[in-house]
Parts: sequence; structure tokens; C-alpha cells
Amino acid sequence: MKFKRNLSIKANIPTTTMADIVFLLLIFFIISTTFVVQPAIKIKLPQATTKEMEPTEAVMIFLTKDSRLFINEEEIAWSWDLASILKPKIYASRENLVVIKADREVDFGRVVKIMDIAKQAGAKRLAVATQPIEEE
Repeated sequence: MKFKRNLSIKANIPTTTMADIVFLLLIFFIISTTFVVQPAIKIKLPQATTKEMEPTEAVMIFLTKDSRLFINEEEIAWSWDLASILKPKIYASRENLVVIKADREVDFGRVVKIMDIAKQAGAKRLAVATQPIEEE
């Protein structure tokens, strides 16, 4: 007596475990990736031998070497009334402190102009940001 044999082989790949493995690999690579935060405003600060200032609630004014002006990382046009923009920001901070981060290649006259405008807007204290002198 001859038995009928089923010669067709059905291959079955378990895809549910494959999806789990791919998901675990994805999580592993996301966690092991290092993220580098690039500053939005590129400024080369002048060097000085001063101590670091403790972080405070200060109004930050950035001035790039191509004379672009930022207040708390928001770009401001030179043609606007800077004192009227600065005044509410200064009074909103507890210390009435303005920190100026100007690129070392910026004309000194522009820095003095910003300092004068900040004083007119009500800043009680002004600071110019620097970086430590690199030792050779």
C-alpha cells in the first residue's frame, strides 16, 4: 500500500521576533548615540584673566563679527529702538544685569554703544563676557 506524501514544503519565517530584535537594536543605537549641541551663535570671545561669573538671570546680548545683534538668542535689527526692546527684558530679570558677549573682532565702538543703550534701558550692572587665556 502506497501512502500519499505531501512534497510541498512550506517555509515559515517568524516575523514577530524579528520585529522585536529590530526594535531592540533601534533602542540600543538611540541610547548609545552621543548628541553634540552646537551653539546657535558663533562668537570668539576675547581672552582675559578673570574669574568665572556664577550663572544668574541676566539679559544676554550677543554681537557677532559680522555685526549681527542678538538679545537672548533672538536676532534684532540695528535699526530698531534697542532701548525699548531691552527695557522689559532687563526689568523682568531679578538682578538687572546685562551680559555682553561680543566677538573679539567686533569694533569696540559698537560694544560701547550697546553698553550705553543698556544703561539707558535701566541696566544696573553690565558685564562683558571673556574666555580664559590659553596657556602655551
